[in-house]
Formats: sequence, C-alpha cells, structure tokens
Amino acid sequence: MNYPLVSGEGGTTDLKFVRCKIFAVIEKYSEYILYVLGDSYGGYLASLLTDISRIKEVIVASGFISLRYQYLFSTERSWLKEYMDKGATDFFEIVQKKRVNSPILFIQGSADETTPIIQFDILKNNMKVHKLIGFKHREKGDKLNEVLKIILSQINK
Repeated sequence: MNYPLVSGEGGTTDLKFVRCKIFAVIEKYSEYILYVLGDSYGGYLASLLTDISRIKEVIVASGFISLRYQYLFSTERSWLKEYMDKGATDFFEIVQKKRVNSPILFIQGSADETTPIIQFDILKNNMKVHKLIGFKHREKGDKLNEVLKIILSQINK
C-alpha cells in the first residue's frame, strides 16, 4: 500500500494511515495469517507495526531502525530532516519500551549507504537480521532474486 507522503509529517501521518489499513485488513480477513513486508522507508513503517500481535511476522528489506543514526550517518539525512516529523518514533524506541509483539526479520545489505547496516548491531540476539554481504540499498538481477528468495522462504515456512 502507498502512504500519504506529507512533508514534515513523515513517521506520524504515514504511520497512522498504514495502521488504519492494517487494522481494516485484520478485521476483514481475521482467519488469514498476516505478514507485513516493507522496503526502505516502507520497511521503517512496517517495523513500527510490531506492536500488533495479530501479525505473524514483519519483514523489512533495506529499512532502518534508528532515526538518530540515520540523521547522522545516512546518505539520506537531508531527506529525513525535511520529511520526518520531529515526534516520529523508530523501531529502536519500540524495542526499548518492550512493545515488540510480532516477530521481525531485517534483510540488510552490508554495502547499503542509505540505511547503513551497522545500526542493526544494537539489536539483541532474538532479533533476526539477515546480512547480505556486498548488497546495496536496492538491488537488481541475481541480487534482487536472492532477496526475494529470502522473503518467500520466510513466508512459506
């Protein structure tokens, strides 16, 4: 699903929109298993849904977990500064508040400068981070197929 993309309200308006859509899906399709998948900023938004216990698993490809880290070290810091709401939360804050109720898998490239992989080192061992050596932010061809293979293997467990 697409999110509203309102400059200066990133992480709040978009999250409210996505949460509303997810709860509508849960209500309408209560008998189904729900996976949430997000890529990059969509992965960041997906990670913020881990407090919803009805979700079987959240899968984040090339996402980020710390806004402060992103502001300091990402190549996207100017976009984040312009776009993100000052009150936006991130996955690391959810972990600190112990509000993670759904399993989460991060798929992250070691050569990703947009969402640097080192920020994932703060996660505890119970958080799954699939590190792809030499992968960048968005890949094509065989590398993209490798990412898709990982996602499908998680869903088809």
